[in-house]
Amino acid sequence: MSYKHKAGDGILWIQPDGPGTKLYPLGCHNLGDLSAPRGDVTVRFCPDLSMINSWYVSAEFQGAPTAVTTSVEADVEEFMDWLERVVECGAPLYVNKYKKGRRDVFPGYTRGWLLPTARITGETLSNLYAKDAENQDMSMQSFDISSSTWLKYFRLVASREETTETEALNDIDFGNAMACWDECGGAKGVCEDGAAAGDPVPGSASSLADVLFKTKATDWTAGAANPFATDEIISSIVRVQIDDETMRVIVARGTTDAANPAEIAYSDDNGATWNLVNVGATLGQYVARQGGLFALDPHNVWCVLTGGGIAQSTNGGESWTVVHDAILTTEDLNMIHGPDENHLVVVGDNDTILVTIDGGVNWYVPDNVTGSGDDLYCVAALTDCRWWIGTGSGNLYKTIDAGETAMTLVTFSGSGAGEVVDIEFVETSPYNLFCGYLVHNTAAPVGRVFHTVNGGYDWRQVAQMPTNAGLNAIAVCDCNQAKTVGEVQGTTAMIANVGMGG
Repeated sequence: MSYKHKAGDGILWIQPDGPGTKLYPLGCHNLGDLSAPRGDVTVRFCPDLSMINSWYVSAEFQGAPTAVTTSVEADVEEFMDWLERVVECGAPLYVNKYKKGRRDVFPGYTRGWLLPTARITGETLSNLYAKDAENQDMSMQSFDISSSTWLKYFRLVASREETTETEALNDIDFGNAMACWDECGGAKGVCEDGAAAGDPVPGSASSLADVLFKTKATDWTAGAANPFATDEIISSIVRVQIDDETMRVIVARGTTDAANPAEIAYSDDNGATWNLVNVGATLGQYVARQGGLFALDPHNVWCVLTGGGIAQSTNGGESWTVVHDAILTTEDLNMIHGPDENHLVVVGDNDTILVTIDGGVNWYVPDNVTGSGDDLYCVAALTDCRWWIGTGSGNLYKTIDAGETAMTLVTFSGSGAGEVVDIEFVETSPYNLFCGYLVHNTAAPVGRVFHTVNGGYDWRQVAQMPTNAGLNAIAVCDCNQAKTVGEVQGTTAMIANVGMGG
């Protein structure tokens, strides 16, 4: 039997300085009903020609939602309430439900609701004064609250997915939107359609690296053809929507080839055929790690290379233009990410960070890097100024001013050892500032996944992670579901689903 929450199981939290900053519990407060109008349904009728005074529904559509609203009531105390302090600017407001443990420990929630843009739209004071001396009722204040949207979040657990494939997997791409059922029974949910790739199949005669595909109707299955040559690994993979029928898969070679420059391959038919493309002319370059490919759309696809190379494709990977080649650095570059086509951040070995604000025309080194001297493995650039960076020594850094001041070291359970191999937040604003995932390998290595819903102020370890020998990448579908891949465990590839648990 699942646990049924009661009113007393919850607590409110406020984040006065925005996502990623300190949270404060609002203990002696009452929360009114949360109302989230989703938009009225409009129905259009046409006359039924087979019958007098009869009509049929020709179309129906749902209108735009309106603001999420609620109210909070609190005692009037000697000191200013937190809601009084944020009345001008608003602040993220959280409602957490707890099954056990302390309610003033944020990550102990079983589920919760976030109002990311909560603003105070009205204040009411009651029982401030009474002429009757026997009236000792509490003076109260009530705050009307409105937010443009809300986010539901849950306690997450992991479970291994079945596959007969036997190779280590280096990267994975998912992230499809929810589609509702239709009259033919079709429906697609999040995390149902994706691709993954990695090392050559061990022990095979050809020693070729497969690309695996997953759909709603099929389990993980290798495509019919292989993109690269014998003994060449696939380090990175992305997908881009070419048209209403075609999802292009783009992969990068992750092995040096002294006789060739870096190579990219793309397929428009789920791996039945591949097109091989050279990137630049520098022999021996390659894409070193997962995240070395990054795609905003077919016209903005990027890759970073060993030896300080950066290239861009404006046609879905069919051709590439080198925009940086060992100019500011000759270090191996590991990952590229950005919030839009103009603002991109690249990280690499030996504490290397490169930034562009004009879509790759010019690059610069920020005033401050992490200062660790570590190899930087991953970056999530959520805005032009707010970045998260993970290192090869297990550290996590953030900046909220594009590195103008010293970057902040952020700790989580087990940080400072092992390696942070991937970090990814949801794509949709404003949730991208709040909800994200972190992949950390211990020194063993054992891979672990962490989840945040408050912009990285807390990182909660996902429970029930399957036994593994290290994880390599994560693909985020939404705030409550993701897929992760890693090294071979037992005799088969490691693919795990992260999602809602009991």
